[in-house]
Amino acid sequence: MSAQIIKTILHVDMDAFFASVEEVLNPNLKGRPMIVCGYSRRGVVSSPNYAARKFGIKAAMPVYHAVARCPNVVMQPPHFSEYEKFSNEFVSIIAKSFTKNIQKTSIDECYVDITSIISLGNDAIKIAKDIQKKIFNELGLTCSIGIAHNKFLAKMATDMNKPNGITTLYEDEIKQKLWPLEIKEMYMVGVSTVNNLRKNGINTIGDLANDSNLELLKRILNKNWLFYYQQANGIGDDQLEYINAPPKSIACGRTFMHDTADYDEIKEMLHHEAKNIVSQLDEQQMLCKTISVGIKKEIHKTISKAITLSYATNDFGVIFENVMQIFQDNFCDIAIRHIGISVSSLITSNNLEQGSIFDLETPKDDYVEIVDKINREFKKRVLFIAESKLK
Repeated sequence: MSAQIIKTILHVDMDAFFASVEEVLNPNLKGRPMIVCGYSRRGVVSSPNYAARKFGIKAAMPVYHAVARCPNVVMQPPHFSEYEKFSNEFVSIIAKSFTKNIQKTSIDECYVDITSIISLGNDAIKIAKDIQKKIFNELGLTCSIGIAHNKFLAKMATDMNKPNGITTLYEDEIKQKLWPLEIKEMYMVGVSTVNNLRKNGINTIGDLANDSNLELLKRILNKNWLFYYQQANGIGDDQLEYINAPPKSIACGRTFMHDTADYDEIKEMLHHEAKNIVSQLDEQQMLCKTISVGIKKEIHKTISKAITLSYATNDFGVIFENVMQIFQDNFCDIAIRHIGISVSSLITSNNLEQGSIFDLETPKDDYVEIVDKINREFKKRVLFIAESKLK
């Protein structure tokens, strides 16, 4: 029987990505408190730079809260095409100079399996430093890197030393580095689960890992108890879904700082996440047929609704118009804590390009906005974008 290979996984997380890209594009922003956000003060912060974070400003915070904390904060509109370009470039740097064994998990982070490089006698920390140096030299951006034997521990390690940090979290370091953390710091543990665990005396990751709490965990977490218990003990997945494997679905979402039913705030977030979805579809050269919107309330499970189109698309206007239709038909008056978008029924876009029969002068964002305003006046979907109904 051959010995099991112990993998070495890096989690690479670009620091304050949107804000950092804006600083590269406009060096005059460096050192000044700045937030990337929409034009509305009723919107939310997409990304604060580190100068703004010193004032307690965080991502997903309402813009008016950020301004209250720092009246001189610069409100910078987003440039999503630039973020996508920089995202592709940082992954390309790793793939060309180190290894192609990469799983990209979002626009600003990825996992990298360096097991084969380590087997050649290289040091993991040196590799991480080299990645940081090369990304900074070529893009002017910093990143933080976690090093571990599985994806969960690597992800947890990254957040322990930001920005521009490198942290290991190996098996013999779990007790010292992981277990003292509050349960809310544990990746993939939601707010309602955290509150439920705290009510029952589970306050740290170490409490969750403690064998003496097993019966309590089974009662609190039901069928999920083993997953959380194993992760708290450092047992996790070390298999990467490499970027050359076509995805079955693409999803993204954001958690609000508080429960909100504010239409403009939620719409801006959905607009942002729809842009992210389209960027990922373009990157993967995929089209989607099924569009889903899911919400999570403080004390309830996720609720999701979907629309399946009669054709495949990667068009922002079509996707966003259907996202808003789902939201208005199902969730418009509900106070929510988290909202997300996913697309599925994916197919490759090769040879499926089809020009529009319309040559509209009006930007798609504009006519989506016009249709949305009219529908809001009538309080139901009375208008649709023709393109979203074409077969």
